[in-house]
Amino acid sequence: MVRPMAVMGLVLMLLAAGCGAARGPAPGEFRYPLKQIAAPASVTTVTLADHGMESPFTQVVYVVRLPDGQLLVLSGTDLTGGCTVTWDERKQVFRNPCHGATYNMRGEVVAGPAPKGLGRFADWTGDRLLVADMTRAPVPVETR
Repeated sequence: MVRPMAVMGLVLMLLAAGCGAARGPAPGEFRYPLKQIAAPASVTTVTLADHGMESPFTQVVYVVRLPDGQLLVLSGTDLTGGCTVTWDERKQVFRNPCHGATYNMRGEVVAGPAPKGLGRFADWTGDRLLVADMTRAPVPVETR
């Protein structure tokens, strides 16, 4: 015979587990719907304040879908001088207006005086979301 209290306990555990899966973002967690990320070889500019986010490292991030489908969240702030880089859609490069460095879609330095690439935030994909941790400093992209 099944005990009603045991069944009730199991139901409560399952409900609690389901609620955990649908939790809101953790503090400093940037979430971006995968369906809003364009086709491969695309860059989406995201102003964090427009998404109710703040980061001590940048105000703008670039959500990049590489030609192979890989996703990246790059800092819009150059790690060397703190300038905001811009995406040049026509030439498919990031440009730094302060010192003239140019970076490819991966954030690697391709021209100019920058000693390191753009910063990449730790990111992962979840339930139809790209998620990135904005509380930790972005790691410089290694230049090939």
